[in-house]
Amino acid sequence: MSGNRSPGRSRGLLAVIAVMGAMAMSAPTASAAVIFQFDPTGQGGAGGNLSAAFFAWSPGNSLAQNVIDPATHMLHTGTPFTVLYQATLNTLKNAANHNVFDPDLAGTQFTIVAKFNEVATVDPLHPQTANFSTNTNQAGSFFEIYYNGTQTANDHAGTGFTDGTLIYRASVDAAANLGGSYSVTDFTPGTKLDQSANPLPPNPDTVTGAGGSKVLTLTPLFADTGFFLSNISNLALSFDTSNVTPFDKVNPSLLFYDGSGPVARNIGALNGFSGPDFQFQSTANASFFVAAVPEPTTFTLAGIGALGLIGCTVRRRVLAS
Repeated sequence: MSGNRSPGRSRGLLAVIAVMGAMAMSAPTASAAVIFQFDPTGQGGAGGNLSAAFFAWSPGNSLAQNVIDPATHMLHTGTPFTVLYQATLNTLKNAANHNVFDPDLAGTQFTIVAKFNEVATVDPLHPQTANFSTNTNQAGSFFEIYYNGTQTANDHAGTGFTDGTLIYRASVDAAANLGGSYSVTDFTPGTKLDQSANPLPPNPDTVTGAGGSKVLTLTPLFADTGFFLSNISNLALSFDTSNVTPFDKVNPSLLFYDGSGPVARNIGALNGFSGPDFQFQSTANASFFVAAVPEPTTFTLAGIGALGLIGCTVRRRVLAS
């Protein structure tokens, strides 16, 4: 492949690249999910009482902030980093995996935003795979769901994900320290980040990769009973996600919500190599289930490590001129 190459790549590309962990891609099984009652109008049942098993979120965006050293193109192993995530709801599904509510048909919108802190490590015996775990300091972490009577979220701009009414909020429990893994399969420049049906500029290059699984625990802070008609305070929340690069189903976001306002991505000319940030397409499902040992006012978020960052070592390649 021809084209301009950076001096760092032309000197032999042994690099550790930070990568967002891709989660289990299957939807929650009917046997695992707890049926909960949900009113998508927020009228406490007056607007419709739906029996649901899980939320199927549309492909969205994840951003791992400050995980790659721009000078060395290496992952900051052992150093905490922040992950931001945002997406809109595709459908609400029942235990048989049938749609029971479509926000597009109703002209409304449900959005999800999250922020949490991770630490990544690389196993020298498996240099192309990296592991990640929950940072013990989860200050500023959150997991939020919003309802909006109009559809204002814009994936490409990265705006509108916190418009409307907050209906659920939780913080991440640092005591949950389970992990996952992720590998880069190709770092060769020339693969565009945005390969969706309607790619939009700017459209930098990206590495290609996919990953493993993750479990985080959430401590609930608020749930709107106008929407959540069932008592979910002693239920765990399973969150299964798949993260990949490049994007093929949604536009990469230019902005992300960090809890105080919009922040711009900083991924450079080659996403996953240039740094300091790394951006991923994320697709998720979320379902409630009975926890094995339920703790008072504690939820479990399984699979959000799809949003967790890990790294992989890129083997040396000879670039064609």
